[in-house]
Amino acid sequence: AHPLIRFLHLEKKIIYRRKVFDGVISSHRVTCLVLGMDPHKARASIQDLLSQVTFDAVLMYGYAGSLDCNMVMGDVMIPEIILSDLPEEVPPLRVPLSQFPLKSVGQEKKTLISTDHVVTDRQERMRLADRYQAHAVDMESFFIAKILTEQKIPFLLIRAISDDIHFALP
Repeated sequence: AHPLIRFLHLEKKIIYRRKVFDGVISSHRVTCLVLGMDPHKARASIQDLLSQVTFDAVLMYGYAGSLDCNMVMGDVMIPEIILSDLPEEVPPLRVPLSQFPLKSVGQEKKTLISTDHVVTDRQERMRLADRYQAHAVDMESFFIAKILTEQKIPFLLIRAISDDIHFALP
């Protein structure tokens, strides 16, 4: 199982035809849905689940590629602004960090950009960093956050850096 699933002691269950990991943390029910990297599947999965289950809040955890020379593999970021590289997806989304009782996250405001494809080379990473002043890139956060924002469901996004800006993916 995923390290976060093990750490939180969540149990594998099937809820409304979806494999999820479920449990209780500090008297709050927690359900974890593993979505993967495809933004279209992630969007469909979250829409389907939200049509059948009510959530008080959503925690999105996953990986992102660095667009910032100061962010390296293993660093963790909690972005406050989420952008999309697709022209039809505007405006930027702001993560409601004040709704979560976080102790100091020890970082300045970070921006995450979502694309509809894996960003494999350094030149495209540099283009995204320059164009959007983004710190990291992923494929699904914006699309899920947009749905949660429209449904007025508070969410927190945590991304671990899986590769730095100089690393070219195969």
